[in-house]
Amino acid sequence: MRPLKVQLMGGFSIEAGERDAWGQAGRARQVWAILSALLLERGRSLSARELCERLWPQPPPNAANSLKAVLHRAQARLDALWEGAGRELILFQEGGYAWNEQAPVSVDFESFRELCLRAEEDMPPEERAELELKALALYKGGLLPPLRELPWVEKLASQCRGLYVSHLLLALPVLEKQGRWQEIGALCRDAEQWEPTLTEVYRAHMYALIEEGKQAQAIVLYEEARETLLTGPGVLPSDEMDAMYRKALHGMNARALPMAALMEQLQEGPGLGGGLVCDYGIFKALCHSMARGILRGGRACVALLTLSAEDGGDLPPRSLACAVINLQDVIRESLRQGDTLARCGASQFVLLLPQADPAGCNIVCGRIQKAFRRQFPHSPARLHTAVHPLEPRK
Repeated sequence: MRPLKVQLMGGFSIEAGERDAWGQAGRARQVWAILSALLLERGRSLSARELCERLWPQPPPNAANSLKAVLHRAQARLDALWEGAGRELILFQEGGYAWNEQAPVSVDFESFRELCLRAEEDMPPEERAELELKALALYKGGLLPPLRELPWVEKLASQCRGLYVSHLLLALPVLEKQGRWQEIGALCRDAEQWEPTLTEVYRAHMYALIEEGKQAQAIVLYEEARETLLTGPGVLPSDEMDAMYRKALHGMNARALPMAALMEQLQEGPGLGGGLVCDYGIFKALCHSMARGILRGGRACVALLTLSAEDGGDLPPRSLACAVINLQDVIRESLRQGDTLARCGASQFVLLLPQADPAGCNIVCGRIQKAFRRQFPHSPARLHTAVHPLEPRK
């Protein structure tokens, strides 16, 4: 029998030399499931009951006949490898079905796990990183994404994901020390697609871009990551991401600037009036600066605006996304030129109002609430506010 190469990570395929057997999602899903179960259980026979449980979380009434039909389709699919391959590879033995142990086969999922286990042995970090790179290259989005609704696939996929994340985060610092910026970029681009909430991945990717002199790309990445984190888990970029963002901004002006060029950069361009919309990291810096100034006299107030459902719970994602866009416009138009606002959570905005006390700040918040209700009377979102004076730096 010909050696077989099996892909279970990121998709499904079985290859024998230049010939392969695969199928698109749809009717092929059950064929993928039964072949995957037999391949991963090589060395033992699976009963009809066990195979039915692998195929259907709730087996159909006539499960035995349905199973035979799926097995027949699976064998027919394998016949694309060579004539009679289906009956040679799937055997009926000991009252069940088994994958032929005599068939030489390599499975990417098994190679991935083996490489991860080897990387956990005691060895120099550089050697460990090389094993991890080989393992990470096999991941391709995890185990059988089209079959994640099956409990046994989801369990293995969760274990696979845990190995991927842990070894990715171990490999990145070693690659940074070695200055392997292009490899870091490739790893991070994949991880941002498959695990879009890992802030350490964004930080490492920004670092690599900055070291390659691609500050503008690092800034764009930060802005895209910030939106992803806010609309997904509802968190802000990490302090380390903020530090990389500032480093990228600083790198944009690596050469000495004449005063005229500097003032041109500092000048706000033509645009919308009202309050200044900025990132939360910049907002924090403005608050720190203003708190220092309060020691010399003056005052300022901070307001927190939170969107929720009518009952105080979370809004559905689509409703929240729409409400956030609408509320930002309302806030900006309701503020003075010297006021500042930033998004500080999935459903929250924070305002900085110079020379305002809590009473005045509450008036501004009330004006925003009324404007929001007036402009969007059918919105399911409700707006809640809290105010607090900005305290001097201690």
